[in-house]
Amino acid sequence: MSDFPDTSPLCTSQNPLPGGDEMSMVNADSVQLFAMLKKMQDSISSIETTKKSVKMKYEQLGAGWQDKKYNELGVVVRDCNKALNDILVIMLQAEKYVALLAKSLSEYESVQLGSTNGISASTPQTSSFAVTPSSADTTTFESNTFGSNLAFVQDRLSAERYFSRGNHYEEYRDYWENGNYTFSRNENPELVYVRARDIEGVYLSDRELGNPEGFWTRNGREGWSRENILRRASHIQDVRQNTESGMSLDELSQNPVLDDTIRSYYNNPVQVAQVGSYYVFQSDGRHRTLAAQSLDTYIPVLVTGSYTRND
Repeated sequence: MSDFPDTSPLCTSQNPLPGGDEMSMVNADSVQLFAMLKKMQDSISSIETTKKSVKMKYEQLGAGWQDKKYNELGVVVRDCNKALNDILVIMLQAEKYVALLAKSLSEYESVQLGSTNGISASTPQTSSFAVTPSSADTTTFESNTFGSNLAFVQDRLSAERYFSRGNHYEEYRDYWENGNYTFSRNENPELVYVRARDIEGVYLSDRELGNPEGFWTRNGREGWSRENILRRASHIQDVRQNTESGMSLDELSQNPVLDDTIRSYYNNPVQVAQVGSYYVFQSDGRHRTLAAQSLDTYIPVLVTGSYTRND
C-alpha cells in the first residue's frame, strides 16, 4: 500500500491498566491482527512479483519460439497467471477487512485507555519507545499549495511534465535527456535510508502542478491531505531510531502515530535506482517522497539497481 489514508487516532497509551485483563486481551488481539495484516501484505507482494516474473520469463523467449511446445507453454503460463490473479483478488479483499478490523481494535483500545486513570487519549505515552513531537503534529498545512520548500522544473522533453528539483537535478537531467546509461539490477534489494532530496525524477503533470489540492487530497478522497502526509513523513526518524535500538516494526505499530508512518513508508517502500551519488525515482509514492523532500528528511527506500553511464 502506498500513501495510506489517515483514519486512525494520533496516539495511544502503551501502559498496562491495573487489573485490565479485558484491555490486555484487546491489545494482544490488535497486535496479532496487525502481524497477520503484515503477513498478508507480504504474501500479496510475493504473488504480484511471481506473476510478473512468470510473464516476463516467458516473454523473454522471444518471437523465435513459435513451435507447438512453446505455444502450449504459453497456455500454461496464462493459466498460471489467471490462477495467481484469482488468489490475489481474494487476498486483497481479505487484507481490506483485516486492516479495518485491526484499526477498529486499535481505536477501541485508544478510547478505553483515554478514559481510565486520567490518561488522555490525545497525550502520547512513550515509556516503551520514543515518539518525538513534530512540528507537523501541531502545524496546520494547507493542501492548496506545494509549499515553499519544493521547487519544480519543466521537463525539456515534455511540456506537460514537471520534476521536483532535488540536490542533483543537473546530473539527473543528463541521465534523463541523454539516456546513455546501462542498468544493473540488484536481485536482493534491502531497505536503506537516503536523503529524500537526493532522489530525482519525482514528476507531476502540468494539471497536478496547477491543482495542488487535487494532488494532495487525491481529488477529495477521505483521509487524504498534505497535513496528514507530512505528519507521517515527520515520524520516519522516530521509526528509524527505535528500530536501530532493537525494536521491531510490529512492536512500533502498536502506536498509531508510528503505525501510520510504517504502513505508508515501510510496508510498501519507495523504489529507486542509484546513479552515482543520487537516486532515480522508480515506483509509486510521489506523495510520500515529496512530503519527505519538503521536510528535508531521510526516507526508507529499496534500491533496485544502478545505472552506469556508457562512456
